[in-house]
Amino acid sequence: MATRALIGIIETDAAGNQVLTSTYNHYDGYPDNLGVGLNKHYDEVQSAKQIANQGYISYLDPETGAIDAKHKESADKFVLPDDFERAMQVVHNEADEMGADYVYLYDFDAADWLDARNSTQDMINKFRGSGVADQFTGGYED
Repeated sequence: MATRALIGIIETDAAGNQVLTSTYNHYDGYPDNLGVGLNKHYDEVQSAKQIANQGYISYLDPETGAIDAKHKESADKFVLPDDFERAMQVVHNEADEMGADYVYLYDFDAADWLDARNSTQDMINKFRGSGVADQFTGGYED
């Protein structure tokens, strides 16, 4: 059975919108595997952007960082609401569409991957107080 995951970055576009760019990961998306691999091999800004723009990953080897990608797909891009909690609902919906069990978002402030179970409340709780939440102007109080 596959443990699917969404791997994403949130960046500000030219119009000032927060945009989620995400990749689907099919196998072994749990923190002890994919989370380790992301933090070990894709923990710098450029490599985080690279993997979030991959589009589709069958498997990421946590030891080597090698990506197995059986399909060629473009990364998904979504404009997010300005409100942090509403934005996490959109991220949850996108992850749900993928059948994802986990969500990984890159925290540009900490240069670190953050993970949460795919539930809006879990993402809000885990990402609150991080650089991910700081990207939004509303719906969040520390």
